[in-house]
Amino acid sequence: MKKSLRIILIFWVSLGYSQDSQELIDFIVNKNSFHSDCVGSACEESELYRKWVLLKSKLTDEELIELSKNEEAVLRAYSIRELIANEKYPATELLKFELSKSESVESYDGCLIDTDELASIVYHEYWNKIRIESLKDVSDSEKERNEAMSRILRTDPQMEKLDSFIIYANEPQNFVIYRRVFTNRIHKEKYNNQIFKLVSENNNFSAFRYLNKNYPEKYKSEFKDYFRTKFQSAEFTTEFELYDLLAFIEYLIKSENNEFKELAVNKLKTDDSWKSLESWFMESLDKNGIKL
Repeated sequence: MKKSLRIILIFWVSLGYSQDSQELIDFIVNKNSFHSDCVGSACEESELYRKWVLLKSKLTDEELIELSKNEEAVLRAYSIRELIANEKYPATELLKFELSKSESVESYDGCLIDTDELASIVYHEYWNKIRIESLKDVSDSEKERNEAMSRILRTDPQMEKLDSFIIYANEPQNFVIYRRVFTNRIHKEKYNNQIFKLVSENNNFSAFRYLNKNYPEKYKSEFKDYFRTKFQSAEFTTEFELYDLLAFIEYLIKSENNEFKELAVNKLKTDDSWKSLESWFMESLDKNGIKL
């Protein structure tokens, strides 16, 4: 972004806040990075994170909610985390808004610097929050802790609604979210047509695995047609899409269906996109005795 435009944006987003708050907002927008409370090898609070802590102490709940709708994605990211942690605004409303924006922000957690979609931040902030809270009165038994976390993900009404938003999202989300969505619970059957569309139109392996596990006979014929036709010409280009391709290939070569094995080999022979992750694919092929 050009410097002059960013200055205008900084001025615009600051309107309506106190002078001290404006200065803190300017600082965060200029840095344009979303930090956790533990960054770097020493796991310390960064200056940027401390600026955010100071800023939020000066904001009313209403101002914090307004910040979650700001044009600057980095400001929304910080406010999202605070609003969900303290239950000051529904996660469903935050996710609905972010799905309409489809924006990302640089994130820094521990020693990991990455780029996260704002929709993913909303989803995982709430997903983690309810899992942790479910352990409050649970013993140290790993089995009981896992059961408590699974139970809350399966029964929490807001989590169910977040999952439905992801299933019906106009734009594909990252494979990690889909993996959560399709392991949280068995969804309402009325969602099945949309879930199948995620397979047939978006080549979504998590959606495929969900339907194949819960409705194997119902979709048996449709999945055969998919692997014979659309799968063969489907483009897997992004890193997330290649993870889906790898999962599909592993499913096909591990099956007892010889046609499926042949379809997997044919896909790899006619599509070079997987070679950016060649070692992973070759390892899977070698383990299953498949030669290209």
